[in-house]
Amino acid sequence: MKIRIVSILSVAILIIATCPPDALGGKKKGPLADQVKALVLSIGTGTDAHVKVRLQSGQEIVGYVSEARANDFLIANANGTTATVSYGEVSRIHAKNVGTGAGGSLPHVEGGKRLVLLVGIVGGLLLIGILAARD
Repeated sequence: MKIRIVSILSVAILIIATCPPDALGGKKKGPLADQVKALVLSIGTGTDAHVKVRLQSGQEIVGYVSEARANDFLIANANGTTATVSYGEVSRIHAKNVGTGAGGSLPHVEGGKRLVLLVGIVGGLLLIGILAARD
């Protein structure tokens, strides 16, 4: 009986551990480039339009949106250097217009929900295993 319970618990933990993030409320998939473009356009341009961007290459760029175009946007920093970023290159962005308050972050990662769910399920399974082992 104990071996059966341990086997069931092991399989359940293996399934949870290998479950894709989307199944447990992780990253939302979708046209991220379109969402990034909409976010950049919503905060506008100028020194109040602050952004922090992480590219798919891992590079991080911090500054303000100096120009927003159809396929890319320019980020300028205090040193006067600019970087052209294609909307499709962005893996993560935090943007805020300090003057208007418009802004947001993408992608909306709800990893906290996944962690709470995972801990709850594993804790429940362990509790069942402990109670079953007592008998």
